[in-house]
Amino acid sequence: MRNLFRKIPTTAVPIYLPEVLRAVIKASDQDAVDHFEKRLAVWLGVSEVVLVNKGTTALYLILKALKRLHPHRDEVIYPDYTVPTLKLAFDQLELKTRVCDISRTTFNMDPRSLSEEITGKTLAVLPVHMFGFPMALDEVFNIAGEDIAVIEDACQAPGARINGEFVGAIAPSSIFSLCKGKNFSTYSGGFAAFNDIELAGFVRAERDKLPEAKSGLKMVVLITLFALAMRPGVYGPLYPFIKRFKSEEVHQHFDAVKFTSIQAALGDILLDKLEMINAQRRTNGLYLYEKLKDCGHILIPEIIDGADPVFNHFPVVFLNENDLKRAQSRLWEKGIDTARMYMRPNHHIYDLGYPSDAFPDSILIAKGLITLPSHPYMNQRDLGIISDIILNP
Repeated sequence: MRNLFRKIPTTAVPIYLPEVLRAVIKASDQDAVDHFEKRLAVWLGVSEVVLVNKGTTALYLILKALKRLHPHRDEVIYPDYTVPTLKLAFDQLELKTRVCDISRTTFNMDPRSLSEEITGKTLAVLPVHMFGFPMALDEVFNIAGEDIAVIEDACQAPGARINGEFVGAIAPSSIFSLCKGKNFSTYSGGFAAFNDIELAGFVRAERDKLPEAKSGLKMVVLITLFALAMRPGVYGPLYPFIKRFKSEEVHQHFDAVKFTSIQAALGDILLDKLEMINAQRRTNGLYLYEKLKDCGHILIPEIIDGADPVFNHFPVVFLNENDLKRAQSRLWEKGIDTARMYMRPNHHIYDLGYPSDAFPDSILIAKGLITLPSHPYMNQRDLGIISDIILNP
């Protein structure tokens, strides 16, 4: 009976109705977006932040600026196993997409594979800190040299650190997401962060040309419903309705618009407690990591030296498909939802000119990966159930 009403969602951000009300009041300040941008820049330790409606838009604007600065270069390289909608930003700018393999050890970009994809036409490379696990960037910078831009994708890793420095504050530019599946979320949204002042100026000028979002009132309603639906006691009873909005389809386009004042006001409130949220995610994630790291029938990403992950999700790759199906089914019966993310590598989704069997680690991980929840709504009992079932599917 307990599991009938309580289900742990795959992702959740603890947003409370009084915080939504405070955000509505604060949103009347016409400088809400500017204020939030400045706070984010100070928090990250970067020169400038530019808010937009999603991480893909942030990437699009950065690449648009780089294309203007380097018109003879038209190729972008990103990991074969990552969110496929990043390619939409390339396509809108008529840039050529190239991919490289990831490492089955870290689930992040494999620098050796990256080096094989570099050409004289490479405009930028996009290392991704997958699932909130930081990757070391030294080799990426060495491969890119002075002529190729490095854009950090920290969309899944706000607050993660490598050698004491926030990811997303290391490269000259980076992108973050504030969308629903992230550990720091204003329902939708994203931003670009910069250590390169010239590049930031180009991006801000282009952002200011974007249209306004349609309705602030609609956003208030969406945020309120999102805040309620992600609570375990609500998620279970409403799951037949909620699952209609869970899609594994690859989007074919994106709209680039401005960030709203209500979201900026809410983001400002959530930033005050982001470290607390991430601390709970670390506690939950490290518990699972210690329990599962020596399990022979699965793979989990290694936490590299100097890394402090934030566990946006906890990824597990099953080496046997039947084990995966049994584990998902048993977890759901015990009140734990899971997800299949990016079930195909990018070179299987898009025709990029690579052989089907290229990038074997990306294929392996895409085939067997599920994500487990690690958010603050979980308790020790939930973590125990997860580890027991994954260890003995």
